[in-house]
Amino acid sequence: MRIQRAVFECMQTNIANCIAIVSSDSDFTDLTIYMRKNGIYTIGFGEAKTLDILKNSYDEFIELNNNKAKTLSDTHIKSTKQNNKDIANNNTTNTKQNNLDSKKLNILIKAIQNTKSDNTNNYRLVTMFANTLKNMNPSYTKSYFGLGASSSWKKLFDSYPNHFETYKVNSTLKVKLKTN
Repeated sequence: MRIQRAVFECMQTNIANCIAIVSSDSDFTDLTIYMRKNGIYTIGFGEAKTLDILKNSYDEFIELNNNKAKTLSDTHIKSTKQNNKDIANNNTTNTKQNNLDSKKLNILIKAIQNTKSDNTNNYRLVTMFANTLKNMNPSYTKSYFGLGASSSWKKLFDSYPNHFETYKVNSTLKVKLKTN
C-alpha cells in the first residue's frame, strides 16, 4: 500500500518519469499497467518465479538471481541510463498525446460539443466544460485525463494543437475545437 501511495504522489507531482519496482509479487501488475498508461516508464526487478503477467506489465523487466544482481553489465546500465535520458527529453506534448487514447480524446471532444458556446468565435468556458464532463460521468476528472490536481486544463488542451484551441482573458480560460 505504501508503494502504491508513493507512486501516485510521484505521478501527481510529475517528479518522476521512470519508476522501478523490485518485487516478484504480481499484486503490482495493475499499478504497473496504470503507470505505463500515464506515461511513466516502468522497470521491474524480480526473481525467475515472477509470473509472466507481471513481467509483461513492465516496459523492461530484469530477472534477478543471487549472482545476477552483482553482474548487471555496464552495457545494460548505460543502455538504461540512455533510455531514461531519452524519456526525459521527450516532448511533453508528444508524451501526453501518446498517453491519451482515442476514447478519452473523443470524450473531451464530445464534452466540448455539449458545452454551450459563449458566442465569441465558438469558444466554451472551461469551467462549463468541466461541469459538462462531470455530468457525463463523475469519474471524468483531471486525473482521469492524466492531469495532476493542480494542473490546468490548458496544459491538456495545448498538448493537442490539432484538436483544441485555447484563449485566456485575465483568469478566464476558454476552449474550442479546431476546424481543419
